[in-house]
Amino acid sequence: MPVHSLAHSPLSPTAVRELLAMPAMPAVPEEEFDEYSEKVLGWEYTCLVSDAVVTGHGHDALVELVGEWAALPGWVLLQQPDEGECEAVLDRTADVVAAELGPPLRTLRSNDWLGMGPYLRCRIWRMGEHGVVLAPREDGGPYGYLTHLVLAVHPWPAGEELPVADEDCLRWVRDRIIL
Repeated sequence: MPVHSLAHSPLSPTAVRELLAMPAMPAVPEEEFDEYSEKVLGWEYTCLVSDAVVTGHGHDALVELVGEWAALPGWVLLQQPDEGECEAVLDRTADVVAAELGPPLRTLRSNDWLGMGPYLRCRIWRMGEHGVVLAPREDGGPYGYLTHLVLAVHPWPAGEELPVADEDCLRWVRDRIIL
């Protein structure tokens, strides 16, 4: 599937460190998180395409791709990028994450389970009892026309190993990390 526009805001080492530090932060009750994220984390709520939250580093915490965002400071727009250009965006982010966590435990090609395409690489790191995943993700919205590039941190029990087969591992990413 061709990509018509790729809007992205490159993740800085500081932004990645902030995300990776989140599991160690004190738990915040869900009903208090909006206020906490604004006052403590410096995030702000916005409506770029739909309701969203923007981190203190200017990253949309819910979505990373839409052409209209390219006008925001720090955002870049690629028109009709080929698969290699899309992979390059993920490669640069993977380099920033790898500088903090080392090389990924697993790199595999995504499929329909993660997004509509193109089928970009999915990378998985372990950080203590958390998984860190960099992958494309389907939109899940009413129209499903977007694919998001997601860097997610999710609980991953220390004794649990990744599935060996690529297909099983992608299912694990879809069911445990991305959703």
